[in-house]
Order: sequence, then structure tokens, then C-alpha cells
Amino acid sequence: MIVEVSDPQLLICPQQVGADSAGRVSIVCSAGPVRANGFAAVHLRDGAGRALLEPFRVSVLSSGSAVAASIELASPTILRGKVGDTIEDAIRVHARGLNGQPAAGVALFPTSDLNVSFSPSVGVTGFTGEAVFDATLGCPGGNGLIRVGPYPGTTSFAVAVEIDAGGAALLNKLQGDGQVGAPGQRLSSQALVVTVTNLCLQGVQRETVAWSVNPPEAATLENVISTTDAKGRSSVLVRLGARPGPFTVTARHQGRTQVFNLRVAPPAAGLSAITPERFSLPRGTTSDPLTVEVVSAEGLGVPGLGVDFEILEGPGALTDTFTLTGDNGQASTRFLAPNAYGQTRVRATLNGTAVAALREAGIEQQSLSAEFLIITGGRRPVILPAGGFVNGASFRAGWTPGSLGSIFGVGLMEDIDGVVAPNGPAFPTTVRGVGVTINGVAAPILALANVGGREQINLQIPFEVQPGPATVVVNNNGTEAVYEGVPINASQPGIFEVNVQGGRYAAALHADYRLVAPSDPARPGETILLFVTGMGSLQTPVATNQPGPTPAPRTAFEPVVGIDDQGVTNFGGYYAPNFTTLYQINFQLPEDITTGDHRVSVGAGGEFSQTAILPVRR
Repeated sequence: MIVEVSDPQLLICPQQVGADSAGRVSIVCSAGPVRANGFAAVHLRDGAGRALLEPFRVSVLSSGSAVAASIELASPTILRGKVGDTIEDAIRVHARGLNGQPAAGVALFPTSDLNVSFSPSVGVTGFTGEAVFDATLGCPGGNGLIRVGPYPGTTSFAVAVEIDAGGAALLNKLQGDGQVGAPGQRLSSQALVVTVTNLCLQGVQRETVAWSVNPPEAATLENVISTTDAKGRSSVLVRLGARPGPFTVTARHQGRTQVFNLRVAPPAAGLSAITPERFSLPRGTTSDPLTVEVVSAEGLGVPGLGVDFEILEGPGALTDTFTLTGDNGQASTRFLAPNAYGQTRVRATLNGTAVAALREAGIEQQSLSAEFLIITGGRRPVILPAGGFVNGASFRAGWTPGSLGSIFGVGLMEDIDGVVAPNGPAFPTTVRGVGVTINGVAAPILALANVGGREQINLQIPFEVQPGPATVVVNNNGTEAVYEGVPINASQPGIFEVNVQGGRYAAALHADYRLVAPSDPARPGETILLFVTGMGSLQTPVATNQPGPTPAPRTAFEPVVGIDDQGVTNFGGYYAPNFTTLYQINFQLPEDITTGDHRVSVGAGGEFSQTAILPVRR
């Protein structure tokens, strides 16, 4: 491997490094004599020009050092070892000052024209004036020098170094694995080739490699070259037998082995899905096996053929992207459903290598495939044909800007049992993957409910939406349904109601904020606070998804309050402080009102609410 440094004065690295027996590469660098902090990039590439996608980045910090009058070698003048050896105390140096005494704090830089790494990469003498370096010997070996000086590239003395790359140490598989062919075919497109190398991956000549087939009747070896050439290569050609299915060819050298996996397969005539081609799956789960079958012209399963599985589009992952058909001609993978909802197309295809091998043998093989459609996530929302888009208090058809709206239907949400009510305001526009837009404006979601299979979305109708027919899009975890012509009204009052003491009554408070109920009814002449929605725009605008401010802004439409169809004095309509979608109307009960349940209603802009019940006692 070739090492290149962006600033070789700042950072000193070996020009070449080799891989160890596990294929790992280490680069040991040292800092140059810098007077200020700096930065260097280290690039690594192989002989074919392939390089790391990103270089190593190294920061170099400056530090002062003492000056020595003399630097002397206190260890042997020649260093011998094998590739991979680490020689402790390989270089021992003494530094002395002008007075002849040991000099402490002297920086010393070891370098070599071979691949030798030092620990430490920069030595600093101690109070005895001594610095000691361990040396690790690397590939490609050879003879050279180690130089030590007070600056990188300078030489106070040199030590001869001899590195032995060693003999045969590795057996590597070079090409030919994974081939598939028809009975009787010779796999001449790729010979099976191994290399015998030393630890530096240099080929070793005149080594003997033994080749064998298991089971023996599966194939015959031809053109066997057992003795390695100058590059350490040994090779064979394989002629396939009549036995269908997988088999192995093994290369052996001095106890080392490399195994080639090959297959004999007749041409495939069909590939089809065994499991359903379309199914749904809960998010975050693993599917049952997605299984396909490869059959011959006779309808028999073809074993040992490769099948590639890939996701064509959509989220998720596969446990296996390549599998071999078993004795029954079947191959499988599993689909890992994502946490997000969506649709995924998976395709199974006869492996291209198998197709090419059969065609090369003169047997026409078609590229066969099968597909699966996997649906992960939400059902398609279906809104009730009557009463699907309603006022959130009166449940009458239609919506009003700024007010509470409700949607009733099926397929509105997933995995909700009960009520999910996010904190607010401000409220999110997506809850559990459910969202609603009205004329393209995202609506804040106040609650999702699924009670006894009755699904409901409560939302604020954005103030930006203008009166008239609207386009509403309901999104259930990626599955959308579009509804045109949903009525948006300038005003449509609806009185909130509460269930209390076995009855349903208007949501009203006494002036001191006690709930009006049969056990604590309204009194003649009392001022009552009534809570409604659907009053429409405000004299002082409030932004969508924001709580009502203090002082409370008045409604653009002046309200009318009726008790038993008779108008009573009211003090105006307001957007309730600290609430969203909630309006408040304060009105006064007549002094002559009788004891009992009375009907209360609200009008605004020519539209009237439902009738609610208000308990009164004299």
C-alpha cells in the first residue's frame, strides 16, 4: 500500500506499508519539527489506484525541545528480524550537552528507508540523557538503514537493518469460486486459482498444492498445475459431472486449505413465488419466509442455483440478498418491516452468474424473476358518507376556521385503543403518523380516539382556510385519502356539552368558575359563562395553533343567546384565554326564570347551534 502525506514536513510517514495475515494495515507516523500547530492529511492507496474514500486527518502540535552537543548510539549497529517482529529496545541513544553531561529533553527522530515503525515515533531523552525506541519490522522486507537525528531526515548515526519476509505463509483464493454450470460443462471461463505467498503477499515459487473434489463423482479436475509459478499461483480446470447440486474443490498446502464452492445445475425453466405475492405486515416485525421455486422444464426443483433478492422500491430490509436453492429448488429470504408505514416491492431473480455460466455452455437460459408487494402500515382512511366532517361540539356537518372540527370514519389510525391527546397548545400536526391538510394547510391535531372501533380525529380548522368547499387530505401513516367539497362555514356555533349526574348539559360555569350542574344549578339573574366553538374570525386575529391571549379578543360576529327561544342579555363572544378552538360567551339569566331544565342556544352570523340543557333553580 502506498502512503501519501499532504505536508511531509509536518508529518513524517513511511512511503509504503503492507498488510498483516489478517489483512490489516497499520501506519506509524511521526511529527516534524514544527514551530506552530498544523494539520496533515494521510492518503492510502493500493497498486491498482484504489484509495480510501476519506483520508486520515492528523493534528500536529508544536513543542520546544532541548539541544544536544552529541548524540551517540548505545545499541548494536545492525538490526535483524522477520516481518511482523517487534524488537524491544532496538535503538538506544545517549545525548550529551556542551558540558559533556547527559542532556534531557532532546527530541530524536528515527526514520528508515524500509517499512519500519518506531515506538515512540518521536523520542525525548530523560534525565539520564537516554532515549529508547522499539522497532516493528514490516513488509516488503529487505536490507536498508535506520537513521536517527535531532530533526526528521537528519542523521546523527545509522543502523543497518535486515528484514526477512519469510517463506510460504499464506494460501489465498484468487478466482473461480461460486461458479455454476450444466452437467458435462467444463468451467473454462474461470480456472480455480490459488496463490502461495509470504506474509507480505509476495508469491512463493515451486511450492506444491494438492487439489481434490468432494464428492469425487461431482466433477473431474483437468489441466492441473500443482507447482506454483513465479507469482505463487496454482490452478485447475473443472469439468462438471452428471450429479446435480453443490460440491466443493479443495486446495491444500502444508496444512492450509482453501475451499471453492461450485454447483452443477440443469437449466431452469421457471421461477415463481410460493408464498403470497401480496401481503401486509405490521411495522417493525419480520415476515414469514418469502419463498420462490426454481424448476426445470420437467417441473422438478433445481437445486444449488443462486437467487438474488432485492428491494426495488420502498422501505425495509431483507435478511438475505443471495441464497441457494435447496434440494427442492426453493430459496427464501425474510422481510424486515420498517417502523414507518409504506409499500415495498421485492424482486427475486435467478443469479446472473448462473445464467451466464449456462449460456456459455451453449444452453439458452432465460433471466427469470418473481415479485412480492409488501404493505407495511396504515389502512386507507374511509370517511363516513354522512356526518364524517363535523363541528367538534354540535357534531353537525361542516367546519369553521379557528374552531374545533371532528372526523369520523374507519382506517383513520393504527394501533390506538382509547384516546391519544397530545399536550398543547401548540399541538402537533402529525400524531402517531396521522395528519390532515385542508386546502393544503396542515391542521393541528388535538386528539385521536378509537373507542369500541369508532375512530375519531379532533383537529383545529386553520384560521387561514377560507369559507367555501375545501379539499381535505387524511393521511394514515403514509396512506392518503382525498375528499373534495367539505363545507367550510364563516360561522357555525356549537355548544360544548358535558355528561354529569346522569344527564348531558351545556358546558357552562358560574362566575367563580364552578361547573353548572343539577347539584349546583344556575340562579335567576346570575351571569353564566358558556363555552362554544364555531364562532369564526376574531376582531383581533390569533394565529392558528396558538392559545387565546389575555385580554381575550372579541369575535367578529356578535353572538345571540337564547333561553327557551327567547333572547337574553349577553356581554359578547370572546376567544377563551389559554385555550385553542374554545370560545366563551357571558350572558345573564332573566330574574323571572323558573326552576327546571331550560333550553339554551347560540347564534352568530345567521347560523345557530344545537340546543343544550341548562339546569336552573330559584
